[in-house]
Amino acid sequence: VPPLKRRKLEVPYCVQRQKDRAAQMEKLKSGLQDVDKLLKSAKTKFVGGVNGLQAHRTRAIRAHLDLVVRNGRVSADAAERAAEANGFAAAWGGRQLRNWTSRWINDRKLPESMRGRHTKVATLLSIPSIATELCAYLRSNKWSMNPEKLAKFTNNEMITKEADLYLKDVVNDEMPNALKRYIELELFPRIHLKVGRGISLSTARRWLHYEG
Repeated sequence: VPPLKRRKLEVPYCVQRQKDRAAQMEKLKSGLQDVDKLLKSAKTKFVGGVNGLQAHRTRAIRAHLDLVVRNGRVSADAAERAAEANGFAAAWGGRQLRNWTSRWINDRKLPESMRGRHTKVATLLSIPSIATELCAYLRSNKWSMNPEKLAKFTNNEMITKEADLYLKDVVNDEMPNALKRYIELELFPRIHLKVGRGISLSTARRWLHYEG
C-alpha cells in the first residue's frame, strides 16, 4: 500500500493558528475597552443600579478580560480568579463568568438576572368557585374514615395522648388522601379536567395548609 500523500495547505497550520489567536486577542482587547467605557459612562443604567447584580457581574467580566489581555492568563484560570475576587464561587462562578464574557465579546450583551421571571403556574385554588367547594368539602367532615372517632375528638372525649396521635394521623394522612380522592374522582370530572396522574399527597397537604 503506497503511503498517503500529505495535503499541502495554502496557509501552514501553525501560521493560521497564530493568526486566529491574534484575531481572538484583538476581540478580547476591544471587549475590554468597551466594558471599561460602559463602566465609566454616567449614562449607563444597570438593572438594580450601580450596586445591583448586573453591575456586579459586569465588573467581574471586566476583571476576567483584564487578566487575560494584560496579564496573559489562561481564560479558565482568569475566570476563576476574577469570579472569586468579585464574590462569586471560584469553580461554578468561573464557569458562569466565562459564559457572560463570551456573550459580551460576541454580542455586547450584559448578563441579566432571571429572578422574578420564572414561568408563573396557575393553581386551582385561584378559582374562587373551586376554592369554595374544596373548603365546603373539608368542613363537611365527609373526608372522615371514622366519623365516630372524629365526633369523640371534636367533643374532647379522648385522652390527651390518644387525641394527639389521632390529630397527627388526620392531618398527615386521612385528610390529604380523602381530599386527593375527592378532587380526582368528583371535582375533576365535573369541571371536565383530565385527571392524568392526579395530584400528589404533598400537593393535597399544601392545599390543606393554605386553607388553614
